Amino acid sequence: MLGKRLINTGSVACTTDTVQILDAGTTETLALYRFEDNADDTANSTGKFNKGAVFNGSSSHIDIPSPIPYTNTDFSFNVWFYLNSSFSSGFQTIIGAGDKTTGEGIFRILLRYSSSNNYTIEPLRAFNNNSYYASTSNYSAQTIKEKTWYHLVFTYTASSKSANIYLNGSSVSSTTLSNTSTDATNSGVLALGQYRDSSSGYWNGQMDQVRIFDKVISASEVTTLYNETTSTASTLQVLGDTSCVAAYTFEGNANDLSTNYNGTASNVLYDFNGTESNITYVTGKFGKAAVFNGSNAYIDLPLTSIFGGKNTLAVSFWFKTTTTARKRIFSDYAQSSRNLDIVIDSGNIEVNTDYNQSTNTQFVSTGTYNDNIWHNLIVSLDQSAGQRTIYIDGSLLETATLSSNSWNGSGQKVSLGVLYSSSSGYQQYFDGEIDQLRIFDKALSPGEINSLYNETATSAASGTIDNPSTVAYYKMADATDETGNYDATTVSNVDFNVQGKYGFAGNFNGSSSQIITGYAAQAGTTAATISLWINFNSYANSYAVIAGDNNSGSTHQGFFMLATGAPGSYGSNGHLWVSLGNQNSGYDIDATTSFDSYGGIGSWIHVAVTVSGTSVSIYMNGSLVKSYTSSISYAPTASAHNYRLGYISGWGYLDAKLDQIRFFNKAISASEVSKLYNEIQCPNTIDTPESHFNTKLFTPTTSSSALPVTGVGFTPDLMWAKYRGTGSGYASQSHYWYDTLRGINSRIFSNSNQAESTSSYVQSFDTDGITYVNNLFNRTGADSVVGWFWKAGGAAVAGSANHYINVEKSVNDEAGFSIVRFDFPFVSGGNALVPNDASYNHGLSKKPDLIITKTYNGYLGAADWYTWASPLGAGTNGLRLNDTSDGVGDGYFGTIDSTKAEYRFSSNNINGLSAVVTYNFRNIDGYQRIGSYIGNNSTFGPFVFTGFEPAWLMIKRIDSSGNSWAIFDNKRVESDGDQSVLFADTSSAESDYDLDFLANGFQIKSTTTNLNANGGKYLFWAIAANPDTTAPTKANSFNTVIYTGDGSTSRQFTGLGFKPDFTWIKQRNASDNHALFDSVRGTNLSLSSNITNTTNDRNDDTTKGVNSFDNDGFTLGSWNNVNGNNDTYVAWNWKALDHDRNLPEINNYGSITSLVSANIAAGFSIVFYHGNATSGATVGHGLGGELDFLIVKSTNLTQAWNVYVKGVTTTNAQYFRLNESNGIYTTVNPRFIPGNFNNNVFSIGSDNACNGNNDDYIAYCFRSISGYSKIGVYSGSGNSGKEVALDFSPSFVLIKRTNATAGWVIVDSQRSTYELYPHLSNAEDTTTTGIVLGTNKFTLNTTGTWYNALGGTYLYMAFK
Repeated sequence: MLGKRLINTGSVACTTDTVQILDAGTTETLALYRFEDNADDTANSTGKFNKGAVFNGSSSHIDIPSPIPYTNTDFSFNVWFYLNSSFSSGFQTIIGAGDKTTGEGIFRILLRYSSSNNYTIEPLRAFNNNSYYASTSNYSAQTIKEKTWYHLVFTYTASSKSANIYLNGSSVSSTTLSNTSTDATNSGVLALGQYRDSSSGYWNGQMDQVRIFDKVISASEVTTLYNETTSTASTLQVLGDTSCVAAYTFEGNANDLSTNYNGTASNVLYDFNGTESNITYVTGKFGKAAVFNGSNAYIDLPLTSIFGGKNTLAVSFWFKTTTTARKRIFSDYAQSSRNLDIVIDSGNIEVNTDYNQSTNTQFVSTGTYNDNIWHNLIVSLDQSAGQRTIYIDGSLLETATLSSNSWNGSGQKVSLGVLYSSSSGYQQYFDGEIDQLRIFDKALSPGEINSLYNETATSAASGTIDNPSTVAYYKMADATDETGNYDATTVSNVDFNVQGKYGFAGNFNGSSSQIITGYAAQAGTTAATISLWINFNSYANSYAVIAGDNNSGSTHQGFFMLATGAPGSYGSNGHLWVSLGNQNSGYDIDATTSFDSYGGIGSWIHVAVTVSGTSVSIYMNGSLVKSYTSSISYAPTASAHNYRLGYISGWGYLDAKLDQIRFFNKAISASEVSKLYNEIQCPNTIDTPESHFNTKLFTPTTSSSALPVTGVGFTPDLMWAKYRGTGSGYASQSHYWYDTLRGINSRIFSNSNQAESTSSYVQSFDTDGITYVNNLFNRTGADSVVGWFWKAGGAAVAGSANHYINVEKSVNDEAGFSIVRFDFPFVSGGNALVPNDASYNHGLSKKPDLIITKTYNGYLGAADWYTWASPLGAGTNGLRLNDTSDGVGDGYFGTIDSTKAEYRFSSNNINGLSAVVTYNFRNIDGYQRIGSYIGNNSTFGPFVFTGFEPAWLMIKRIDSSGNSWAIFDNKRVESDGDQSVLFADTSSAESDYDLDFLANGFQIKSTTTNLNANGGKYLFWAIAANPDTTAPTKANSFNTVIYTGDGSTSRQFTGLGFKPDFTWIKQRNASDNHALFDSVRGTNLSLSSNITNTTNDRNDDTTKGVNSFDNDGFTLGSWNNVNGNNDTYVAWNWKALDHDRNLPEINNYGSITSLVSANIAAGFSIVFYHGNATSGATVGHGLGGELDFLIVKSTNLTQAWNVYVKGVTTTNAQYFRLNESNGIYTTVNPRFIPGNFNNNVFSIGSDNACNGNNDDYIAYCFRSISGYSKIGVYSGSGNSGKEVALDFSPSFVLIKRTNATAGWVIVDSQRSTYELYPHLSNAEDTTTTGIVLGTNKFTLNTTGTWYNALGGTYLYMAFK
């Protein structure tokens, strides 16, 4: 139903437009240097809340006058702690209270190593004899991970000498501390990060929110402290009493909030402010940047706690330079040990990581970066995985395995813009600018890398960055990644013009289709998820790849792959299997559950596979179907290949449609899988397209007065007008373009390269159209001019560009349209070469899909209309709107992205100022679609799904020259149904092509090479009409009319209560053929149920059939079968889609694309399809539930009317014929394949009766709908009065005996008990009373073989 836009209206939050559907997590920056006139760290991230205290693990401590005077005092201690790096022996001290001189002490809390990532939290008591007492038997080891904040509370009850420890709000140990000595007096200090005079056990990490209470706080109060927020972090009495005697928030110092017990810090940091030397500041990448002069400027960074060992970390910064010398950008040099040393040498980036003098893991870039352009460099070190990754400008340049040698960090110093060594001092000063330096104490994910590269001025000020779990998202409207980072590099024979689960899908043809994405599994990651929707056209190919990173075709040359079928003994066609590999070995698993269990061929099925290490989980349609442990661990390396969709060399091609493909950098949970399975489609953002684009036909005159064109619906900013050649005067005339930026007195001509012409023909752009004078066309003729109108953003505002000047723009981003005007710079004397990076900002929020440019005046005014569209690929491929050239090469664009378009002119010798206008368009779901299709040179040409009914369409062949730009619209339609066409590149008069606008796309029926050469590739640009917003319902979906003909040529009937889509007429008073008409085939095209003839086309006959389907009925011609003078008739009428303009929809659910008009609520659809002679072929029927009754008839072959009835014709061999009285037919040439029927498709054999190659068929499809219709079976009783119960009172009943020869019978409530027979031309039988329609039933008042013979089995179809 996408053609009618019957999707989520916005009352429920939609998700399909949300890239980060599962989370929008953030990552905290450890240190952020923005260089806004200083080298301060602005991250405020050293604490749990803003700042905290940073301890270096070797000498840092804070001494506090102890507020706990005696060991017989109740107290509690609260702290948030953070361990910089795990340790594998000994202990580290969080807090100690005691006298360093006398040895007297109160308590101590330490973290003691137990096993990897597990530590015991131990309290000890020290007394005046220097003895320590503790009971460790109750201390269970707790998992404490590095670089993670933990909340700790210690309480001590003096009377029982009992200690309790809470971790993250939960009690983890309780013990009694005993002693044999008297209680001691604490005359010393409370020390954070150290106890007494010990030289070991220093804390290496951070602390925040230290609080000391003079009572034993309760479990609920522990919870209060654990749930503290920034709003209470600076409140002393956070528990609401006076029990907090001291509190330390470390916002730049060790002061106590009460001011009574201020601390004294030694070698403790509260932030990572740098120390600058000879640094100046200029405008940078974001705000300001630090300037390094190349001779004596540098910044020292207090980051030894981060870089002072083999730590996991990451560094990101922007730099710009022109230096050709060897210069240091970043260094943590310590003798010969370096976690990270970054050099630029002759423009190449060099990165060194070496842990002693004998080993260095070095990277040197192949590209150079001293081009005076801002570049983003990110280096991420994952010490646990032993890997280093390097990114420049968002692209992965290296993944390396690091040496395992030990770190030698003595004398280490971290510096920016310089190299420091203890022996030689400062050297190799950087010459350039640096901005936005971020330090992280973790390795970064691909999503975090992307966030850094795509920072904005707003996000640059934040101490956090986005940490998205969705690393790539392909909506399959094309092969672009919605994150903006991993667009496909190769697309081969994938059709995106098909309806998907949500919006569009990519259709893979099973023989040559594939996509190579831009995304590769990232080295160092251990978890991933692939989520997608799949709809099989067939299971034709075993081992067909759905998605995987296998590149070579060898069994396990990849890390993660989903396929159907399976290698070796695993699975079978129609099963999902998953492979994990490590290049040369792997582990395969059959998901066991067949796709057929979820609807199979023709059904959309959701698949999600998660992997974390060796754990794999497989979900189908939101349910877990299998979990297993692999013998292979997911661990991609630097050799991981880009993910491919649909094919990998050596495997089968996929014959299916794919939609909503998402890659995640984690193993998502079952609830997250459920969220993906239950996605909600976002509504179209434009409800009335004609508020942004409209077509108007208007009539010029020879009058000299001003003439208005009204009814446009908005104030236009662009008018494209063309004389159609349908009136008097010349047959041809140029195309005229007017826009608000160039001014209403200036016109340019799309069929010519000439400069603009100044005129006053258009006098104004008005609120509902334009005002013009007759000179605009100087022609006459009713509706002889067509005007196409676009709305931009109104009056021009200042724009921006690189190298271009005088930039103006008018932007309507909602409709994906902008106009930008700018000038080429002029250099006196010529030779004004526009640089390759010259660009203009197009003003749209996403990358344009179509750009049309024209240099319209000045030195180069006579220039072609250079045009680029996304199907052309690189900007170096281009078209010209004013000629018939192809789109191979000859382009004048460079990088085109979400902000700018690089536009490069052809001439290096611009001896004068030249002005350019550009028209920029992007795809908008439900409003505008720019795409491509492949021609087939058939009169049953390609279907192109747009997701809306087109109002305007332009088509251009792009792989071969000599083909014009063809323009169609919904206002210019020929009387024979063909679309009128004009050509943008010529002044020729209008002609026509056979092309159909449909409710959700269009179909090409002409074989002209302008539209449909076999194998030709075509660009199309479609804009939507206002949608039909009425939804068909089961109420008023069937009605019967009886009437007397009058022989007139236009007999109109009203009173049906709906617009019919299927009208079946039979003359009652005489023998004549049945006449069946439907809106899908078109008016005046008749079939007769009692004969096998082809369609009777009465469009060119003087006596017509059904001339039109009207809002409340239909209009007839004078054909005797429907409207003979004084003859009586019955018309049975069904409502299908009930489209305002009787347009069907493209349906891509089956292996054969069909045209469908469906009334889901009433269980009725009309289907038109083109056969392919493939047994088992499937055809979408649009009803969302399995069919109960199906009638199929060839429209171009003399073939029988074939009937399928669910539960009756149960095998491939069985069927009925509507045009005959025989019982069930059996044949070796199946008409139907019942086993393939499902909620979305029916299946046909290869016989010409239902599926001849290139033959045409109409199908009438029915489902039982409670309270409205019923298709069923009853057994004859042989007794008069047998009743068949229904849940409604029927007005129409069709009956057929199934187990013997007997005719088809129809009765209806308008004709009493009189019978008509679909298989006979006979007049109505007025003598029978065999079938009586009653309240919630029909009654059989006869025992005849046609209705109620003993032992007879009968099928029936009844409607309310």
